[in-house]
Amino acid sequence: MEQKYVAFISLFLDLFAFTLILPLFPKIFDFYASKKDDLTYNLLENSVDEYRKLIAHSTDRSLNSVLFGGLIGSLFSFLQFVSSTLIGAASDLYGRKPILLLAMTGTLISYLLWSISGFFIIFLLSRIIGGISKANVSIIIAIMTDLTKRENRSQAMVSITFYNYLLI
Repeated sequence: MEQKYVAFISLFLDLFAFTLILPLFPKIFDFYASKKDDLTYNLLENSVDEYRKLIAHSTDRSLNSVLFGGLIGSLFSFLQFVSSTLIGAASDLYGRKPILLLAMTGTLISYLLWSISGFFIIFLLSRIIGGISKANVSIIIAIMTDLTKRENRSQAMVSITFYNYLLI
């Protein structure tokens, strides 16, 4: 039973950390926009600006931060999608606990990189590492599947989902 609580807390922290950055995107992009010598940010900002002009036919540059947030968020989610099957297979091969610890360490490294990112390329690298490491959600679900009896499995999955989204 103790292991279920550890899995629950891990999943809660993971989902909380995932949503933590979303409301901060506009201020983060403003920070990097103020650095005129950040080549990566300027290149991506120009690309997003051209994309906005192409599809929105708008001169309102405030849409750029929304499009930029969508781009970075999509990159993160795409990497999570791709790495989920690979990390899931690794957890079948090497065990759930070591791979979960590896994925959580990757998440920690991504947030440490984010905290020291003075340039946009470091921030982008932190989001890439974070996206690859966020496959630990599938490992936690596999752990819960391993820990519950077949007849209680659906109830365990519903309770994990319900409590995590209720708390977040």
